[in-house]
Amino acid sequence: MKSMKEMVIQLMKIHGSAAEVFDRVMTLTGPKRDEAQIYYIIGESLYEKGCYKTLVFYLVKALELRPERQFYRLLLGMAYELTGEKEKALETYVCIVKTKYESRFITDRLAALEG
Repeated sequence: MKSMKEMVIQLMKIHGSAAEVFDRVMTLTGPKRDEAQIYYIIGESLYEKGCYKTLVFYLVKALELRPERQFYRLLLGMAYELTGEKEKALETYVCIVKTKYESRFITDRLAALEG
């Protein structure tokens, strides 16, 4: 059996559309699926393809379902930066820092955005 990530990567190659891939994965994985993880994995694929605006949508959806997952939020901050939404990126990184999640990357990004 393929991992969720492998399934998403294969489906992204076939379908190309993140929405189609999401619908297909939801059908294939059945009732015990982690919907937030599906959004996040599709987001990772979108990041690799350079589809940053669509990536933001999928990460926001993932965080609505799993707000405690700071690595989802980290990628969202990066996506905001890549789409030129520096204020949203800053807010996202500050939100991560407030949870006591420690990362040199976040500290560096905050310094760059605030400076």
